[in-house]
Amino acid sequence: MEVTNLNVEKGEAQVRIYESFECESGKDSETPYGHFSRGILAGFFTNIFQREAKAVETKCIATGDPYCEYMIKT
Repeated sequence: MEVTNLNVEKGEAQVRIYESFECESGKDSETPYGHFSRGILAGFFTNIFQREAKAVETKCIATGDPYCEYMIKT
């Protein structure tokens, strides 16, 4: 996992996950497959930002991307 962007004041983060066990199992999916990871990241950053955060998967190994990428915002 790599945090590629973090702005606590704005309540924003960008995270990449390489070799995700979750998304590796869903290869050839037409839609992002990281539901578990998305939930974990939303909960983690809700705690960091001290306000509710939501995570959106913008890239996914299951759809052919080289890594999974999540945008987290409050």
